[in-house]
Amino acid sequence: MNMRGPQAPLADVDLERVELPLLAPLETARGPIAHRTVFLVRIRDADGRAGLGEAPPLVTAGTESPELCARALAGLRELLLSEACPPLDDGAWERKLLLASRGAPAARLGVDLALWDLAAKRRELPLARLLDGDAVEAVPVNALLGADPAEEARAARDAGFGLVKLKVGARSLEEDAARLRAIREACDLPVRLDANGAWPTAEEALDALSVLRAASGDRLESVEQPVPASASSELRTVRADAGLPITADESVADEDAALRLILWQAADRLVLKPARLGTLATCLRLARSARGRGLEALVTTTLDGAVARAGALHLAAALHRGGPHHGLATGDLLARDLALGPRPAAGELAIDLGRAGHGIEV
Repeated sequence: MNMRGPQAPLADVDLERVELPLLAPLETARGPIAHRTVFLVRIRDADGRAGLGEAPPLVTAGTESPELCARALAGLRELLLSEACPPLDDGAWERKLLLASRGAPAARLGVDLALWDLAAKRRELPLARLLDGDAVEAVPVNALLGADPAEEARAARDAGFGLVKLKVGARSLEEDAARLRAIREACDLPVRLDANGAWPTAEEALDALSVLRAASGDRLESVEQPVPASASSELRTVRADAGLPITADESVADEDAALRLILWQAADRLVLKPARLGTLATCLRLARSARGRGLEALVTTTLDGAVARAGALHLAAALHRGGPHHGLATGDLLARDLALGPRPAAGELAIDLGRAGHGIEV
C-alpha cells in the first residue's frame, strides 16, 4: 500500500460552514437528530489542483461540537499553510495533525480527507485504489428504517437491499417489538438493530434482545452497541450470551479504545466512523488489527454530507473483504445535500473507478 500524499507547500485552504436539514428528525436512544452542521474544506496546491474534504461534527456521535470544530479547522488551516505536508502515512505528520486538533476528530477528518483527495488526483487514481490496490468497486449497504419501518422495509426489499437497520431503545421495549413484528409481516429481510447504548447493563440488554428476537421471527442479523460505550465488560458479556453478532459502535471512541476492544474480544464487529476516528489511515489500521484477531469491521457515517460519505465509501471499498454490510446509505435522509453522491443500486454502493479522488465536486 503506497499512501504518498502532498509534500509541497499548499497554495490555499478554504473553509465553509453549511447547514444540512434532515427530511424528518431521526430518533435515536440519545435523542432526535433534525439537522447537520458540516464544514467544507478545500485545499489547493501550487499546480491548481484541489482536494475536497468535509468535517461533520456531531456530539451525539462522539465528535466535537460545531463551534469547537470551527476553531480546530482554523488552527489546522494555519498549520497546512505554514509548512510542507509529508506523506499521509507518515506517523510524524499524523501526530502533528492530532496535536493541532486534539478533541476535534471531525475537523481532523475534514483536512485529512481533502489531503487524500488531492493526493489521489495527483496520482490520477480513485481514492479507494490509493488506499488499497485491491479495493473493490462496490460494497453492500443496509437500508436505514425510520418513522414507518414496515413500509420502508418493503420498499428496501423491492429496491434490492439485503438488510435493513432499525434503531431501538428510544421508545419502550413494547413499541420496538411491535415495530419488528410489523417489519416481519411486511418482508422477509434480516434486521440489524442499533441500540445506541440504550440498555444500562448486560442483563437488561439480554432480556430486551430476547423479546426483540422473538418479535422479529428470529431474523436479527446483529445488534450494535447494546450497552453504554463505557461498559466494555458488559459488552463482552452480551457477546458471550446473546447468540448473535454484537457490534461495538460508540465504544470505538478512538484508536486506543478500539484496540482495547480488539484485544479483549469484547465484540464480533467494530464500527469505523471516520469522523470519530479522525483519519482514514487510523481506520485502515484498526480494520487490519480487527481482522488479525478474527473480528470484522464495517464503515458507517454520522449522517454526513456527500463529501464525507464519499470518503467513507472509498474507505469501505478499500477494506471490504466480503464482510458485513456497511452503513453508508444515508443520503436520502437529508433534505438538502452538498452534492449528488452515489446512490444505492441492488443494495450496493459503487465507486467510479474512472474518476480520480473520491469523485465528488461541490
